[in-house]
Parts: sequence; structure tokens; C-alpha cells
Amino acid sequence: MTYVGKITAVLVVLFVAVGSWVGAPELIMLAEVALLGLLGALLLVSTTLYRRPRIDWELQSTAVETGEAVTVEMTVRNPGRLRSPPLTAQLRGLPSGPMSIRLPATPRRSEERVVAALPTDRRGRFVVEPPTLLIGDPLGLLRTVRRSGRSSVLWVHPRVQFLNTALRGTSAEGTDVAASSMRQGGSVFHSLRTYQDGDDRRSIDWGATLRTGGLGPLIVRHFVESEQSGRLVVLDTGPAVPPGALFEEAVQVAASLSVAAIRAHGYVSLCTTGPVESSGDQDIDTPPRASSILDRLAVVGPGTDGGGLERLPALIARHHPDVLLVVTGGKSPGPPTHVVRAWSDRRSCLIVKMGDHSRPSIHHTGSMTVCRARTAREFAALWNGPA
Repeated sequence: MTYVGKITAVLVVLFVAVGSWVGAPELIMLAEVALLGLLGALLLVSTTLYRRPRIDWELQSTAVETGEAVTVEMTVRNPGRLRSPPLTAQLRGLPSGPMSIRLPATPRRSEERVVAALPTDRRGRFVVEPPTLLIGDPLGLLRTVRRSGRSSVLWVHPRVQFLNTALRGTSAEGTDVAASSMRQGGSVFHSLRTYQDGDDRRSIDWGATLRTGGLGPLIVRHFVESEQSGRLVVLDTGPAVPPGALFEEAVQVAASLSVAAIRAHGYVSLCTTGPVESSGDQDIDTPPRASSILDRLAVVGPGTDGGGLERLPALIARHHPDVLLVVTGGKSPGPPTHVVRAWSDRRSCLIVKMGDHSRPSIHHTGSMTVCRARTAREFAALWNGPA
């Protein structure tokens, strides 16, 4: 019984008592009308439950980018002998909070399909609970709930900006930063993967392909150059990038750089300078799948222990990268001191500084290139250069 139903029941008792005490038949008539309303609501809810309505539901996609609507499909089944009235299903665990979806009336022994768009206004890993079917009367006197189905996990990834695999511009030493960090090909075997358009057919591994039964996709041998095998993306989660909108833009830049590196040569290591919300693991080694990186970046948060780029030497010593890509904050055009000390005798290094800059810019200091931008989209335009 809802709050309105409880008030109505109290009024029924009160009107009957007062009407009998003072001899007012009008109050007794009002009590009878209210009682009939309660009985009608009880009859409606009972007959709806007797029809045993059931909901089958499915998220059309379990991984989307921030701001991209995800579609949910609900099928209302009515196995009863009577027509089922319109119902309301409520979903909980969504990025934007609980959401109610109106379901149409369902003829007897039939089903109706409803498709709705769910907003995703923030990144993260969300466990969407099974739909709660709200069964009640039009007056809101009685209501009961029924759940059906299982929970589903929804990943909301940071938005990825497209980045070319060649940066328009070189460092002071003439080294093309992006070309050296995202060049594909080489002579050292890296892994087996499925054939993609543009792959050299001479790299097809027929033995591995036949072991799949010959019915699956072609398997090719993926090679990388030994001196180009180490690529490390570091996201600064320390105080240099304050929480809020600027940190979200930095996460998007890290995601865009990582996906571009994977698209170019199939492997990248991603690290943060602070904890990761989901596991508390500071270091993220990712296999050659963009979804792994995006899943990790979906739950990364700003550090709470004051960590920052002072942890960079330890990360470099652990991964031994050949190319370093750092996403941090700051307004100065030069590279951060911690990066200079940790990368003084290395080759290519790209540093992206997110901040409230008057305009985006690129500065070259030795083998280091520093890009300053306010948003991930602004950095992508700077990286890709003029069309």
C-alpha cells in the first residue's frame, strides 16, 4: 500500500467513526466511496499479478563512449487470459540515476517490445539492476513490485578523439615524434592476430588458421621492430591535473593516444601515477586490445595520496620504454622537471599539458615535444594539424 493508500484507509476509519458519533451520513458515504476505491485498486493489482506479466531485457551495447546513448530493449510478455494494463519499469544503476520506462498494454497471451535510449553522462563501470516492474492502480493507492532477469554491466568509456599516426612537426633534433612512437612493421615476432584489410598476405600463418578448423578468420603473424617495441603512456593523476572537467579531458587525451598507438602497431603500456578506483592497481599493462585500455580508463580517478610525476622514474625503470607519452597539467611551455630528469638520455617523448591556456601550442625542447591544450578535441586538432 502506498502513502496515499494508507492515508485513504485512515480516512475511511475516521469518517465512519465520526459519522456514526455525530450522526452525519455524508461522512459515512464518503468513507464508503473511499473504501470502494481501495477495493477496486486491490482487485486491479490482484488481476494484474494473476496475469503473471514478465519482462525480458537486454542492453544492445555493454560498452559506449561518454555521451553516447545506449539502447535497451524490453519485451513484455503476458501469458494470462486477460489483457494486461500499461505498466512502468524502472531501471537502477544507470550513470544518470534511476530511469522509468512506460510499457504499453499487452493483449492476452502475447508480447510487446519497447526500445528506449539510456543517457550516459559520465564514465565508469555501472552494474545495471534488472528492471523493476511497478504494478499499481491509476489512483496510486496500491503498488507492488516484481523483478525479472539478471543484472548487466555497462562500461562507459572516455571519449576517444581520432589521432593521425604522424604528428605535423618535428622536434629540435629533427625526430618525428609520432612517427617514431607509432610506426608499424619490423622484424621481431610479436603475436598472432586476425587478418585485417591491408595486411601482407605473406604474413598469414596457415598452420594457426587451419587449427581453427578453417572456418574462422585468417590468422597472421604480427611483427614489430625490436628497438620500437616499448611505448608507454603515463596519465598524471596527481595534483598537477585537478579533479573535475580538466581531469576528464586529460583522461580523454590518454585514451586517444593509447588507441592511436594500438591502431598503429598493436601494443601499448598504460600507467597512472596514482591508484585506480576499481582495483587500486597503479600499473596497467594492456594486451593489444583497445577495449582493455578503455575499461581501465573508465574507472581511473584523481590521486588522493599526492602522487604525481615524481613516480615517473620508477615506471620507466619497470617498463623500459623506447617512446614516452605523458599526459599532465601545467601552464609553462617547457617540459616538467621530473620528465626531464627521468628522460634526459632517451629519444622521443611527447608531453601533453592540459590547462587553461590562452591558445593551443607546440614547443620543442631537444627530443621532447610539449603540447598545450585546454580540451581533448583541441589537442586532437593540434596533433592532426591542418587538413
